[in-house]
Order: sequence, then C-alpha cells, then structure tokens
Amino acid sequence: MNSNTEQTSEMVILDNMGVKFDLGYDRSRYIWALKGISFSVNRGEIIGIIGKNGAGKSTLLRAISGIISPDEGNITIKTKCQLLSRGVGLRTELSGRDNMILGCLFLGHAITEIKQRLDDMIKFCEFDNPEDIDKPVMHYSSGMTSRLLFTIATAFTPDFLLLDELLSGGDISFKERAHKKMREIIRNSNGGIVATHDMSFVKDFCDKVVYLEKGKIKFLGNPIYGVNSYLKDQRVVKHNIPSDD
Repeated sequence: MNSNTEQTSEMVILDNMGVKFDLGYDRSRYIWALKGISFSVNRGEIIGIIGKNGAGKSTLLRAISGIISPDEGNITIKTKCQLLSRGVGLRTELSGRDNMILGCLFLGHAITEIKQRLDDMIKFCEFDNPEDIDKPVMHYSSGMTSRLLFTIATAFTPDFLLLDELLSGGDISFKERAHKKMREIIRNSNGGIVATHDMSFVKDFCDKVVYLEKGKIKFLGNPIYGVNSYLKDQRVVKHNIPSDD
C-alpha cells in the first residue's frame, strides 16, 4: 500500500486489488474474498458499497484502511482514512459516555476538544432513556450500538471516512439526522466510502456505487442504476395492493 499527501483529485485508487483468505490449516487452499477490484474516489466524492452479507464489503474497507494487506494489485491512499465499523474500537464493559471519549481519543482528537463536544454527542445519540449513555455498552441493542459508533465517527469531520454498516441503526428520526450529518461531512472532508444496506442513502447521497457480488465488482457507476440492479438480483419487487373492484 502506498501513502502520501500529494494534492490531487484522486484520494483513493484501487488497481486490480485482491484479498485471499486461507482455509483452515492448509495454506495451499484459499478463497478470494476480493478479486480484481479497481476504482478510484475523487476528492469530495462519496462512494456507496452495496451487496449481500459476505460479498466482501467489510473486507474492502479493511484493506483500504490498512488493517489487512492486499494479496495482489495495489491500493494508493492520498489522504488520512478513518474506519468506523460495528465492534471496532468499542470497550463493551465501559459506558457509552466513556466509549465516546476513548473512541475520539483513539481517532487522534484532543481531550479538551472532546469534552467540549461531549454533550452534543450525547444529544445526537438521542437514546430513549437518557441514563443509557452511562450504562455498559454490552447491554446496548444493535441499534444503540450503531448510533454510538456513528456519533463517534462523525463527531469531528474526518479527512476521509470509511463507514461500515452504521447507517441502519435507529428510527426514522435518527436516520434523518445521520443523513444530515453525512451531508456536512461531504461538504467539509476529502470524501468517503460507505458500506451500507440503506439503499435510500446510496441513491440520495452517493456519487457512485460499487455493487459487490462474491468478492467481485458486478456494477460500478450511477447509484440509481446500481441499486436497481442489486434489488432486481435480490428479487425485491413492488407488489400492487389489490383493489376492491
């Protein structure tokens, strides 16, 4: 993986990138979790990553963030990437409040800045019970965990955000606030890559979509076309409600 801070319109470049996983103890047997992945993200763009569970979305974000290394091809990063995903960076025995502080510290923010924004972060989570912010995260629902992680990820505008499956938690009100927050990030950052099952977000906010199927790109381009292709493949159809006539 190459990394530099050269001023350019392309923030992230993937060139025929692939990641393989060994099968058990026999290292001569493996599967390609990702294969032949090529696309780029320009400054200010948001790219949506869609596909069924197991398609390679999380593996792709981890490769871009540097957590895992590609087994073939190249990844060129020209910005500072920040990955937030379910379970990454959370101490489940600690409270939501403590995780907010530790999470922001881990992301490189100063404690004085964190404390100044802490009340706003707690308000943004908007838990049904305000006391939940001081309860251990191990007792949180999946929706509450998603709210907490999304809040940590977006409390400060990152250089480049990698967001993995954190837009689905919460009710309609929270999703609206999350979408509004993403608009702010888009305006003020170098861009981002969002893996999500939220098709409305992809159509409304993403500049391009990458539709993964079995570790390969099945579609790259217009978000509306990509989402329609994905939904068609999943046999998601609109049914007309029969009339009384």
